[in-house]
Amino acid sequence: MSFGFHSAVCLVAVIILYVLTIFNSSLINKCEISKCPLCYGTDMCETIKNLEIILDFSSLEKIFNNLFSVKNVFYGKYKNSGVVLKKLGQDEELVEVLTIVKTLSTSKYREFLRNSVIDTFHGDNSDVKNFYVCELETAEFLLDYFHEKGVTLEQIWTIKQVNVEPLLLRIFEHEKDWPVPKYYGACGRMIIESYCGSNLNHFESYSWRDRALIALRIINAAEDFTIAHELFSLYLTDISPDNIVVDDDLNVFFIDLENGILKMKNNDTRHYNKKHYHHHRSKDFEDESYIFSSNDICSHPLSDHNVYSVCKLILSSQAPWPMMKGGLLHSPTSGIRNHDLFKYIELCVKADDKINRFAVMKVIVNILEELLNIKSI
Repeated sequence: MSFGFHSAVCLVAVIILYVLTIFNSSLINKCEISKCPLCYGTDMCETIKNLEIILDFSSLEKIFNNLFSVKNVFYGKYKNSGVVLKKLGQDEELVEVLTIVKTLSTSKYREFLRNSVIDTFHGDNSDVKNFYVCELETAEFLLDYFHEKGVTLEQIWTIKQVNVEPLLLRIFEHEKDWPVPKYYGACGRMIIESYCGSNLNHFESYSWRDRALIALRIINAAEDFTIAHELFSLYLTDISPDNIVVDDDLNVFFIDLENGILKMKNNDTRHYNKKHYHHHRSKDFEDESYIFSSNDICSHPLSDHNVYSVCKLILSSQAPWPMMKGGLLHSPTSGIRNHDLFKYIELCVKADDKINRFAVMKVIVNILEELLNIKSI
């Protein structure tokens, strides 16, 4: 019996090793390098070819994703660190892109690419589904900005057609303490970024103190995306528990940055701390679960959109489905159940034109910091 059991274990081990070998060796094939130069980059291709990145099968979740992922997201290891490999864009999306390119004459090729990039960055914003740049000048500036970072025009065009995240991770860099994944690079249609943790819903049953710390860090990140970058404000238009992840130390990271509005800062926003009264103020509509106006956001030097979105979708006890039931700060301890904190959170959601959400946000931050200093909560 013992011999049979050990034989079975050995057989399973051999099968697993075989599967791992097949999947790791075929990883380079998933990148579709043949699509280049109309791809996301090639700087990580040698790394993948040399098997320096291997798929991670250390948990059931990762096994399932790596074997059956319908979203083309894979988990791996690179230099002893967790990484996420994303094959951006569904097959039909890229086929459509390539079909357009094949119709071009050589003389019109680069002119078309440049004009197309600018147009898709700054096209009709009446229905912002993914990513939009407020000013035409900003769209033109971005071409030079990314070129200086070594991104070719073909890569910019392809990325913008499918998913802008690789470009945004070059503006808001993990290495400069932005709460986003570290961007390692790309190979063909695959991008590689750091694994940052589990999505926010995983922490729904954590202690109230832990969730309060996470909430504080989410609020601070929302403010940073609004005012901390030297050149841009980024207004996130798809804030949800699925797009926020938290690591073991309760640090917060925003992932899947393909949905947003980018606005270049001016003198008014650079002096945010001294003068921010004439900013765009988001409106909350009771008959709409969540709505925003890209035109209104872009027509002001500054918007409270990020603050409003975090209050309504993450913190509020009335957060709409499919957000976390009762909000991130649900089930407070008896000592703070009737605390003013919750009143200010709802005020942040319902604020009218006379109420400054940035000021309300500061009150919420101060209260959370004070509560986190109380050991008994």
